[in-house]
Amino acid sequence: MGLAEHELRSVSRVRSPPRAAGRSGPRLYGRVRTPVNSKDAESAEKRLNFRCGIVLPHLTRRHAATQWTRAPTPGNAMSAERAVAAARRPFVGETRRRIASGARKGSMNFVAIDFETANYQPDSACAVGLVKVVGGEIVDQAVHLIRPPTREFVFTHIHGLKWKDVANADDFGTLWPRLEPMLDGAAFFAAHNAPFDSGVLRACCARYGIRAPSLPFRCTVQISRRVWSIYPTRLSDVCAKLRIALNHHEALSDAMACAKIVLAAART
Repeated sequence: MGLAEHELRSVSRVRSPPRAAGRSGPRLYGRVRTPVNSKDAESAEKRLNFRCGIVLPHLTRRHAATQWTRAPTPGNAMSAERAVAAARRPFVGETRRRIASGARKGSMNFVAIDFETANYQPDSACAVGLVKVVGGEIVDQAVHLIRPPTREFVFTHIHGLKWKDVANADDFGTLWPRLEPMLDGAAFFAAHNAPFDSGVLRACCARYGIRAPSLPFRCTVQISRRVWSIYPTRLSDVCAKLRIALNHHEALSDAMACAKIVLAAART
């Protein structure tokens, strides 16, 4: 099929309308209906490449817009690059306004969080870093090793941690109640690739019978794409672009970088 359902839930037919007499060359149209709560609109946009052209979603926050766009051809006045930028511009502006508005209202209170895991199980957290921001200022930070439920370590090559490093650490069930006060007054979590960190948090809470925090997550991958159009969007790429110091896959360094990305976006 070429398009995953989770990337673009509602793509209607792609068709070629009748050609005018005397005209030649491909004329490809695509009708794209972008879901209001699209988790990765930018990724969907990149994948909307068909044989003869590009279908561009026109993104807005409050409604799912439908945009018909002709495939770029040599005769088109607008290049493919300019067309992509034009389609993305309203969504970028909305993202900037939302972040900046939150800062002006004094709601720039959040906690940046980063988990490292021992293996493929989401409840195998072996380290966590948290950075608390109040009124747009970093006011607190914490980093802890966590003893996962099993000794299996698969991702040592990524973060350098082994079982012997965490064997005497607290498990998540013991540690998390001591960290929860850092969430007081926070409006949201910030994380790079937020679905991963939110999944780890929920899985660890479920494992130890703890009620998961109700704070929403904001993803600095999406913020970086929408505000600065950074691709690729690995944390190291974003930090290099924004000149943020990073010791990648060290939990506190990653969480600090996420906090600084959100703050930088609010100032943009």
